[in-house]
Amino acid sequence: MTIPDHSAEIVTIPDISLEAAVRRAIGIPDGPITRSKLGGLAFLEMENAGIGTLEGLEHCAGLYSLSLSGCSLRDLRPLAGLVDLTALVLTRNTISDLSPLSGLAQLKRLDLDENDISDLTPLGELHDLTALSAAENRIGDISPLLKLTGLERLFISWNRIVDLSPLAGLENLRIAHLYQNSIEDISPLLELRGLQRGGEIDLRGNPLSQQALQEHIPALVRTGVRVRY
Repeated sequence: MTIPDHSAEIVTIPDISLEAAVRRAIGIPDGPITRSKLGGLAFLEMENAGIGTLEGLEHCAGLYSLSLSGCSLRDLRPLAGLVDLTALVLTRNTISDLSPLSGLAQLKRLDLDENDISDLTPLGELHDLTALSAAENRIGDISPLLKLTGLERLFISWNRIVDLSPLAGLENLRIAHLYQNSIEDISPLLELRGLQRGGEIDLRGNPLSQQALQEHIPALVRTGVRVRY
């Protein structure tokens, strides 16, 4: 049985700004764009460019780093099959649905600051993540992070977080920026061994309890944790 060769297939990228960025990246200023050319693209970065649709990027199967900041993005579905991605930056967009990212199992860095995100559930199986940034969203529940035991850096300031207990098992966590939330109880942080190896916690702007202030923060400091509050 002969397997069809689609490498010469011509791909259309409907969004003009995205097409221009892709053309620059692959070195084809004009003429047809083929699937084989897109498949060889490893890195793409755009900033402050209004993008109506990411259609066409699904053919960039070799992408390992993608940065699209301030691009007015909402629909991430074309990214769902880019399974080689290890770094994805989507800051300053209007994203609310993260479900297209649920299968990107090789992601190590994910930046989602300044979006409209409330549900982190699609990230719950991204076990290779070492750095997650999701500041300035609408996140209240961080329980989807329970199994992300490889996380080393977590930036989730300016959200609606109250309960830190899902972080208790993240033993590799070394940096946690949690300022401007609604956190009173920080006792789950006492269990994080990674923090005790010169880690850093930022708790400014939270309604910390007296126990947190008088007992838990001093206990963390004694183990070598840098605490801002």
